[in-house]
Amino acid sequence: MTLSKLGPHLQRYTPDAQQWLEAGARLARLSGDLTSARVLAEVHPGAVLIGDPPSEVEVALDSRHGTLPEVSARAFVAAQRVVYDRHPQITAWEGPAAPTFGPATDLEALRLMAWYAAFEAERVRALAELGLRAVIGNFASGGPDLPLWAAFLPALDAAEAERGYLGLQEHSAPWLWWLAGPHRPTGAKAPDSTALAGWTTLRYRLVRDRALRPNGIEALPIVITSLRLDLIAAGDPDRPTGPWTGLHDFWSTHDGADDPIAYWQSATGDDARDPARYYAEQLIWYDAELQRDPEVLGAAVGIVGADLRHGAYELAGTSVSAHLSAHLRAARPMGTGSEGLAHAPRSVPRGPELPRLTRENVLDRRGFDEGWVDDTDGTQELAAPLGWRLRYLEGAGPQSDEAWPPAGRPFATLVGSPDVRPGERARLFSGAPFIWRVAARTPFHIALEQTVQGLAPGLTYAFSARVLMEPIVRDQPRVVYAPDQQASEVRASILPGVGPTFPVGPDPLATSDWLTGEALPFGRYGDVRLKFVAPAEAVTVRLEIRSRYALPLAAWHVQAPLLTPDPGEDPSGSSKVAD
Repeated sequence: MTLSKLGPHLQRYTPDAQQWLEAGARLARLSGDLTSARVLAEVHPGAVLIGDPPSEVEVALDSRHGTLPEVSARAFVAAQRVVYDRHPQITAWEGPAAPTFGPATDLEALRLMAWYAAFEAERVRALAELGLRAVIGNFASGGPDLPLWAAFLPALDAAEAERGYLGLQEHSAPWLWWLAGPHRPTGAKAPDSTALAGWTTLRYRLVRDRALRPNGIEALPIVITSLRLDLIAAGDPDRPTGPWTGLHDFWSTHDGADDPIAYWQSATGDDARDPARYYAEQLIWYDAELQRDPEVLGAAVGIVGADLRHGAYELAGTSVSAHLSAHLRAARPMGTGSEGLAHAPRSVPRGPELPRLTRENVLDRRGFDEGWVDDTDGTQELAAPLGWRLRYLEGAGPQSDEAWPPAGRPFATLVGSPDVRPGERARLFSGAPFIWRVAARTPFHIALEQTVQGLAPGLTYAFSARVLMEPIVRDQPRVVYAPDQQASEVRASILPGVGPTFPVGPDPLATSDWLTGEALPFGRYGDVRLKFVAPAEAVTVRLEIRSRYALPLAAWHVQAPLLTPDPGEDPSGSSKVAD
C-alpha cells in the first residue's frame, strides 16, 4: 500500500482506476456502476472500497412527510439489500444523498439535521446487523454549517461504535487550496483555526476540531468521498469555478506567485505550464496535507471513469491520471522485501505492558488476544501479531524449491470478528477474538516466527496452530477450491537460536514438513502439531504458508498458536503430526 492517501472515484470501470489500485491506492469509491468492485478487490485485496449505489430516496422529503427516521432507514437498507449481496467486495456503503441544510440559525435546518442524524444512526445499526459497514454523512463541500454538527452526534457515535466512516466531500476552484487559510480573496474571512483549514477543501479539519474532538469522537476515520475542482457557491466573481477542463484559459493568465506549490511559476521547457500537470500537482499538494492527519483514511479523486453527465471531470486517459499513478508508486515505502522485514518493526499500537506468558502458553499472546500488531513497513499491508516477526519471500526460492514459481508480495493483517459477516464469524473465529489473515494475487511464501526465551533445557514442549487454507479459484455460483491438493501448503518448525535466516534456516529441532490439502483439507481448520525437547533456553517458532498459484479470491487464516510444557511425553517420532 502506498503512503499516499489518494484513490480513484469512478462511475464506470477504466484501466486507469485499476492502475491506481495496482500502484497501491488504499481506497476507491464506486458510484452508480459497482461492477468494478470485483476487479479492484482482486487487484488490491487490502484496499477500502466504498459503494455509493443508485438511489431515488430523498431524506428531506421523508422528513417533511413525518416518516420516522428509524423506519425510513430500515426501509432504505432493505431496499438496497440485493445490491449489498451482489457486491460483497465493497467495504462500506454510503446512504442516500444528504439533504441541503440552511444556516444554523434556521430552526428547520436544526430539525432536519436531527432527523438525518437519527436516520444515519439507524442505517449504521441495520448494516451492522448484516455484517456491513457504513459511510455516514457525505456532506457536500462547504456544509453543513458548523454549529449544526452538534445535532449529528447520534450518527457519529453509532458509526464510531460500528467501525464505520465519516464521509465528507471537498470541492474548490479555481485551485484546490482556494479559501483555505491565507488562500482567499482580500478581505475575506479566514477560518478560525490554528491549522491550515478551509471553507471548502481542508474543511475536514474544522469538523475535526470543532465537532469530533470536543465530543470525544476520536476513533472515527474520515473519508473524503469526492475530491475535485468544481463549481462552488462561495467563489470569487473575479475567479471562475468549475471542472478542471474549463479552467485552462484562466490558469494561462495566472503567474503562480502565491501558490503553495512551485510548479506553475517555475515550469520551463516542454513541460512549461501544462494544465494537466498543474492539476496533478494541486492534488499532490492536497495529499501532503492529508498525510499530516492520521484520522483521515484517504480521498477519492474524481473522476477516474466518468459517466456521460460528468465528462468535463474525466481524468481517465489523461496525463493527470498518469502523473498521479506515478505519484502513488513513488510514495511506496522503501524496504518492503523479506530482508527489510528482518529488522526491528514499528509497532502499531505499542502498549507499555510486557508479554504475558503463562504455563498454558509460553508464547507472547498480546497480538492474538488483544489485536495489537507490528505494522512492519508502515503500509498496514504487512501486519504481524505483536510479538511475532513477519517474513516473506520475493522472487525465486532456493534451488530445493525449483518446482515452485517465483513468489510475490502478499497481504497480511489481524482480523477481528466485527470485520467479517455474522454468518462467517463462528466458522472463522471459533470463539477466538482475533485471527491472522493472509491474501495475495500472486504465488507467495510467508512466515510468522517468534523467538521464545526462558525455556527449560531438556524439557519437552508441545506446539500447535490451527490453520484454515482456502485456495479459492471461483466463488460463484458456489465456492470452488483449487483441485490441485499441492496448491497450498503449511509448515511448522522449531529452529535453534534467536535469529534464523529465511526462507532457508538452520536444521530444525522439529518440523511438520509441508502439509498440503491432503493432510489439511481445504476449507476447514486443521491443527499443525509438534513436540520437541528444548536444547537451550531460547528457540524460534516458525509457521510458514505458501501458495503455488495466483488466487486473488483465496485467503488463509491462523488462530493463536500455542506452546506449552509437556514433560510427560516422549517427543521421538512426533514431529510430523497433523490432525
